[in-house]
Amino acid sequence: MNRKGLTALEVLDHCPRDFISLTIEHILIESRIQRLRDIPIFIPQQPEHSSPHLYQEQEESHEQLSSKWKKWENFYTKYLQYQGNWIEETRGTLMVVATVIATLSPPGGVWQENTRNGGHSCKSYGVCEAGTAVVGYVWSEDYVTFMFFNTISFFASLCVVLILISGFPLKNKVVMWVLTIDMTIAVSFMLLTYLWALGLVAPDHLYYRFYKIGFLLGGSWCIILLGVALIQTARLVFCIKKRNIIRVKY
Repeated sequence: MNRKGLTALEVLDHCPRDFISLTIEHILIESRIQRLRDIPIFIPQQPEHSSPHLYQEQEESHEQLSSKWKKWENFYTKYLQYQGNWIEETRGTLMVVATVIATLSPPGGVWQENTRNGGHSCKSYGVCEAGTAVVGYVWSEDYVTFMFFNTISFFASLCVVLILISGFPLKNKVVMWVLTIDMTIAVSFMLLTYLWALGLVAPDHLYYRFYKIGFLLGGSWCIILLGVALIQTARLVFCIKKRNIIRVKY
C-alpha cells in the first residue's frame, strides 16, 4: 500500500489497459495481492471483561471495600486513636506508679543479728549475717530469680521516671511508644516478681494453691498483652494508611 492508501492492483487500474498490464495483474493476483475494497475489515470484539455490567460490578465492589474501610477508620478514630492530651493528664499517675514499683522490697525479712542457729541453712553457710535476706539462705536460686525480676521492673520504672522529669514532649509519638513499652515491661516484671514472691513465702501445704493462682494470673496477663499488642498494631496500620492517603492527595 502506497502513501495514498492504494494497493498494487489499484495502482494498476489507473494505468492503460494493454497486454503488459494484464500480465502484471495476473501475476499480482496469483501472488494473492488484493484490492483494498476486497480486503475484509477485522473488527476486534470487545472482551467480555470490559462489558459495562462488569465495570459496574467492579465499581460497586470497590465502593463496598471503601465503605468497610471507612467504618473501620471511624471505629479507630472513636475508640483506638489517642484522644486529646491524655499523656500530659496522666503524667502524675505514671510518676506515682513508677515510683511505687521502684520501691518494692524483698519478701521474708532479714536476719536481725548474726546467728548460727537459724536452722539448717545457717549451719550450711556457717553464719547468717545480720541485715541479709532470710530467703536468700533457704532458697538461693529462687531468690536470685526473684531479684532478677525485681531489678528489671525497677530499672524500667526508673526509665519512665527519667522520661517524665526530663521535659521530653509527651505528644511526640516516639516518646509515647517508649513510655508504653517501658511501662509494659515494668508492670509485666512486677507481676512476675509478685508471683515469685508468693512462691517464696507460701507454706508448703499451700504452695500448690498459690501455683494455680499464679498460673491463672500469668495466663490472663498474656491474653491482655496480646490484646494490647493487636491494638498497637492496628494503630500503626491506620497511621501508615493515613500517611499514604495524604501523600496521594498532595
